[in-house]
Amino acid sequence: ELDSQWARYGKSNRYLHELHGVDLAWPLPVADRNRSLLRWLLKELPAAAVKFVLGRGPAIDMVVTPLDIYCARSRDRGQKEASLPPQAKDKDNLPIPTDDSP
Repeated sequence: ELDSQWARYGKSNRYLHELHGVDLAWPLPVADRNRSLLRWLLKELPAAAVKFVLGRGPAIDMVVTPLDIYCARSRDRGQKEASLPPQAKDKDNLPIPTDDSP
């Protein structure tokens, strides 16, 4: 479910980009992903584990970085795989109300 939800976010972002020029989210480069995972493994995980064992932190703190990376990958996949149907670009403009409109 988490993967499909973030893929839908990416898909929506692609549609907004094509229709309205909204900036796409940058894909997470492999080097950045690896650096983040290494930092998590060597620094964040041990610190969060100690806090959890001592009752000073929640268990979720131990997996925040891998979850962020997983979600970013899913969002990126959604952006890459999405393609707006051609008829979706044929949008009608909404009428602009005038002062004498009810």
